[in-house]
Amino acid sequence: MTNDVKKIAFRFELSWGGMFGLVAVCGCIFLWLFLLGVWAGQTILLPPEGTQSISFARLTSKPEATKNSDKAKATEPAAQSAGAAATAAAKPEPAEPSFFSLQVGAFREMESATNAKDEWEARGHKTFIQPASENSDGLIRVFVGKFEKLSEANAVAAKIDQEEGVQAYVALLPASKIHLP
Repeated sequence: MTNDVKKIAFRFELSWGGMFGLVAVCGCIFLWLFLLGVWAGQTILLPPEGTQSISFARLTSKPEATKNSDKAKATEPAAQSAGAAATAAAKPEPAEPSFFSLQVGAFREMESATNAKDEWEARGHKTFIQPASENSDGLIRVFVGKFEKLSEANAVAAKIDQEEGVQAYVALLPASKIHLP
């Protein structure tokens, strides 16, 4: 008995240059997919600028239905004025301005924090203290400066690190929390 089945064989060979090219092409494809994913995540998950996000409470609340249509007709003008008041109240208030500041210390005791604040002021920096009541961890923080731009805060942080040997941490604080003299 003879075997009439033909065997088909494929052979794939690449030189080192071909392997390098294949790896480079695959790397470019994976990088492109990664960047596409980041872009898609930013555009899909975040609401467009200029629009307010819908809160979960607003999505889950059910409108109250009235049983009597006469009652509904009688209360319609009142509902319209209440609806206008609700939309006026629903408009977001302007956000409180925030600024960057540099945290140069955190202490458990107010005396230590005050001493550190005085030392930084003696060095020529404008400082302020954030009391422990505003922090969940109970630390009294010492901050230096008030900056509108992150680049300014980073520049001063690098200068403090170089000149003073202290690593300053950039923090974004609302204007109401910054109490500079």
